[in-house]
Amino acid sequence: MPVVGRPNVGKSTLVNALVGAKVAITSSRPQTTRNTIRGIVDRPDFQIVLVDTPGIHRPRTALGKRLNSLAADSLTEADAAVFVIEATGKIGPGDRLIAGRLTAAGLPTVCVVNKVDAADGEQVVERLAVAGEWGFAAYVPISATAGTNLEPVIEEIVALLPEGPRYFPAGMTSDQANEFLIGEIVREKFLDRLRDELPHSLAVLVEEITEQDNGVTRIDARVLVERDSQ
Repeated sequence: MPVVGRPNVGKSTLVNALVGAKVAITSSRPQTTRNTIRGIVDRPDFQIVLVDTPGIHRPRTALGKRLNSLAADSLTEADAAVFVIEATGKIGPGDRLIAGRLTAAGLPTVCVVNKVDAADGEQVVERLAVAGEWGFAAYVPISATAGTNLEPVIEEIVALLPEGPRYFPAGMTSDQANEFLIGEIVREKFLDRLRDELPHSLAVLVEEITEQDNGVTRIDARVLVERDSQ
């Protein structure tokens, strides 16, 4: 089930909150999510596979085009979707574009209005009223950061999903390898500390993970940039 929306509306934070573990990095920078990350909500009577997607935006670079393509591809084989908009900002053309794509794809959709903890009641009501015109299956005001109304989101998702097998073992929270998750966390720490083009130009390669005798895990990672000047 893809979790879609514009950049920085809180998709990754929501996925982490629903899963109950950090499976996707978060940052105030746009284009933080570069891959489709799967997070698994595993309960005794159901399993939900959430797909954290890059924010859909007007691309100005090759990276932007690739990220939009990843997000669009996530809709093709999904049973349903979660569409995230924010209570603190007006619903704009980008939101309407995504809503149109979800409608065109025929995906049952839960629309969540995030960041209600940072908005007043009038803003939340206004966003719900505008989004209600899209005719989605459910609308839930939430705060992914504060953990507000997360269980109702899960209940609405479960109501939309067909019965099927468990795709992952019990207790599993992500299908990503440890090396990938560690590399993403290292990259997360750089994102808010660097300026200009650097946050979007670096990648992290985890080369070795060593369990030391004192119980400390040592990680050797290389941070890669595009040009010598960086």
